[in-house]
Amino acid sequence: MIPTSVGVHTFGMRFHMTGVWVSAANVSLGAVTLIPNKVYLAPTGSVGILETSGDALCDIPVGAQLAIRDAK
Repeated sequence: MIPTSVGVHTFGMRFHMTGVWVSAANVSLGAVTLIPNKVYLAPTGSVGILETSGDALCDIPVGAQLAIRDAK
């Protein structure tokens, strides 16, 4: 998960990715296809975004509870 307060950019990417905006309670705020060379503003209540290759998470519905663990 990439912490963010305003949004993310995809400058320098060569291929599309899927991003899922996440709230502080680890709830999905929506999935979006991230296209190279664009800027995406975070929805209200977002604390981060999960980014995956291709369409791996494109079907996660808004409101889905996510299990996110710290990899440290």
